[in-house]
Amino acid sequence: MLSRSRPTEPVPPAVDAEEEAVAGGQPAAEAVATGPPEGGGSGRQALWTVVDQVLSSVANFGLTIAVAREVDQVAAGAFAYAFLVLSFGLGVSRAISTDPLVIRFSAASAEARARAVTAAAGAMIMLGLVAGLVCALAGVLVGDVLGAALLLLVLVMPGQFVQDSWRSAAFASRNARRAAANDAVRVVVQFSGLGLCAALGVQDLRWFMVAWAVGAWTAGLFGMWQFRAALSPRASVGWLRSNAGLSVRLGAGYAINMGAVTLTTTLLTGMLGLVATGGLRFAQTVLGPMQVAFGALTSFMIPLLARRLAARGARTLLRPAVLVSAGATTLCVLVVTTLLLLPSSVGEQLLGSSWAGAREVMAPVGVGQCLVALALGGSLPLLAMGRGDLMLRVTSVQAPLLLGFGLGGAALAGISGAAWGMAAAQAVGCVLVLVLGIRAMRSGDVRTAPADEPAVDLGAG
Repeated sequence: MLSRSRPTEPVPPAVDAEEEAVAGGQPAAEAVATGPPEGGGSGRQALWTVVDQVLSSVANFGLTIAVAREVDQVAAGAFAYAFLVLSFGLGVSRAISTDPLVIRFSAASAEARARAVTAAAGAMIMLGLVAGLVCALAGVLVGDVLGAALLLLVLVMPGQFVQDSWRSAAFASRNARRAAANDAVRVVVQFSGLGLCAALGVQDLRWFMVAWAVGAWTAGLFGMWQFRAALSPRASVGWLRSNAGLSVRLGAGYAINMGAVTLTTTLLTGMLGLVATGGLRFAQTVLGPMQVAFGALTSFMIPLLARRLAARGARTLLRPAVLVSAGATTLCVLVVTTLLLLPSSVGEQLLGSSWAGAREVMAPVGVGQCLVALALGGSLPLLAMGRGDLMLRVTSVQAPLLLGFGLGGAALAGISGAAWGMAAAQAVGCVLVLVLGIRAMRSGDVRTAPADEPAVDLGAG
């Protein structure tokens, strides 16, 4: 069994005792946030978290629809690929920079958290610039419409990354209303730009991506005002360095998982064709509201569990973990059952001729979603406890199974077999994460500040 972290080595003067206590997972009185949430009670926090998730989804969905309606198919395909690249980069950067913020500073005092928020946001801008420059270089090499879309990501990525960091900061600060307000600014500005493009009859993808960038940057700058943040390069570098142990595990887990999903889908397309895999994607799209619900639940629960951990210890996470699994799974079962019983006429109103393909794989895709819901009771406490090592272990087992079972199922029974194979891989991952989560909660093995790295190094200024 993994042992509890030993006391950290002496840290630089820039680190105060309360930051070290919080980062080390210690429930020190001076480090634990007390009093009611900044944005209201738990019920109000949950409501604003849902509002924020809806606004974020509307911004992304509306952007995709606007591009699909106004540009030609080649440009739309280039945009879809660019959006996929940005989503992957954002997910990895979030795991590296702002997930440690939520895990380590949700229970911190306002002063310690404010410094961490500034450092994490600066790190996200740096990561966005690096990712954007890599995409720009790739765009120059690729050329044509796809190259132009990748090149323009250098305008979008830094703004989108820092905007996302303010959302994480709001959840860590127990003020989900700030996150909703920030996303509302993005929606208004972005949709104003998209509406202007549509009104002027613009069919050039570049202008739609400019509207995207302007919306992201406006919300990013608004977040600086919301949090009164003055970004510091030194603090940002220190943040990445001091959180390297946890960040590498979380980032690697995300990259491996998404890489497996992308590779599996790509190979299935080669084996079965676009129509078959299109049905799989449409089934996932119909279940999109569940992803919004899971996103809201994750954003709400990780800070709550982190504060509960700091105040009462790991064993007290068991009850909320059970409630999360039970509630999310029940909701998911109801939604999936409703979709399975949906008359074909109603389904065709939603997806047109694509409903038949989606309906074919709805049962296995729905089972997979229910397994994701059930696994939340293990994954969320592990994240709150900083156990990125255990999450990476789960991903390392599930990812190759996803690829193997998915392709094996496709060879045996087409797209339906592939979907059931992927669901089987998710079942293995679900069982493993629940076992590891329960074991970690019972043993109290917290790793929010690994012993081989400094607790916090935010730098000066």
